[in-house]
Amino acid sequence: MTDNKINQKLQDLIQEFILENNKHNLSAIKDPQEIQTKHIDDSLKILDYIDLQNKKILDLGCGGGFPCIPLAIQLPKSNFWGLDSVEKKLDSIREICNKLDIRNLETVNARAEEIAHKESFREKFDIVLARAFAPWPVLLELALPFVKKGGILVAYQGPSIQASLDEYKEYERHFGGKIKEVIATQVQDHQRIFIVIEKESTTELKFPRKYNQIKNKKL
Repeated sequence: MTDNKINQKLQDLIQEFILENNKHNLSAIKDPQEIQTKHIDDSLKILDYIDLQNKKILDLGCGGGFPCIPLAIQLPKSNFWGLDSVEKKLDSIREICNKLDIRNLETVNARAEEIAHKESFREKFDIVLARAFAPWPVLLELALPFVKKGGILVAYQGPSIQASLDEYKEYERHFGGKIKEVIATQVQDHQRIFIVIEKESTTELKFPRKYNQIKNKKL
């Protein structure tokens, strides 16, 4: 796909997202320019730092389609899966993909703590992305079981994540991960922190636990 076609699809995405947002209230962000900066530009910022080309990528808790839709447009040779437990959000993603002819993004309607135990999803992804997904210890336990050994989890975070990193120091090791890099950057006037966790060893089969345990019983 040429750069011109990619840029046009990213522009078209704004209008298609507005239509779906009006139907399903996917995001509080309604203004086209804010959708550009706070959703699309923010989703794509990771490409300044990490190579996502020709990868198998899971967007965990994909919501209204960010970061998976802009990334799928930008990276037509990578294969994306958007996982969410809310069917109406996935309906919107599918509608947008149909209208924009995005063929490298599939949707999965499931709860992460359940489908992570299925052989077809467990430790099958080169890269797992999580943006505005869950509190830090919950995110780690739900996300890392999807990452194959040698793959990475990339968590889109804000500056407040440092408190959680301090409180849950090396918590990712319970699930076979190790923090490889903390990238601090800017998207316009918004600070974005990328936490990059490498999967060093296989996650024990007991993880992830049931959601109530994950939320209420820290390791």
